[in-house]
Amino acid sequence: MVIALQAYVQAEPAAKANQGIVEGAFTATATFALEYQ
Repeated sequence: MVIALQAYVQAEPAAKANQGIVEGAFTATATFALEYQ
């Protein structure tokens, strides 16, 4: 099962000052638990 989500990256001031984050595509993985009765 694939659930498409949208996200954004919020940089800390130090990362911006050091140019540690560059523009471009990225991927991420999320793990979650679903419980029901």
